[in-house]
Amino acid sequence: MKRQILYTFVVYLVEVAVVVGYVAGWIPVHPIVLMLPLIGLINYGVEGNGHKELGLVLTGSVRPFLLALAFAALSVVEHLIRLRLEGVSLRLVSFSAVTIGSLTKDLAIDLFIIALWEEIVSRGYIQTCLQKAWGLLGVAATTQS
Repeated sequence: MKRQILYTFVVYLVEVAVVVGYVAGWIPVHPIVLMLPLIGLINYGVEGNGHKELGLVLTGSVRPFLLALAFAALSVVEHLIRLRLEGVSLRLVSFSAVTIGSLTKDLAIDLFIIALWEEIVSRGYIQTCLQKAWGLLGVAATTQS
């Protein structure tokens, strides 16, 4: 178990270094390109775990999707209310091929890069390993807010 915690901290430190390097411009590719193979190597190759150890278990239920959709809608409403209270005037943007392309690109980045990074690296590997080792304290240690 101690070796697994060591791997977890190594992954965390590498994650921080890779993100800082990417933001500083030292690393020309997105951090997920480097981190996913590292997680795969450690989780599958070194530790011999499967995809379930990363929390990647598909459920046949629609409830988690609907719950996520409800929270997303509440988040959008909260931001709109906050902007309105701050006196920011809200206006609709004219839709053109450029705006739709930009929105599509932003959505794809949010869904496939940022969410994938968060779920596989942070929640899937780091939180799962620390939760197995430390229980609820492991979850508390990985909570970001």
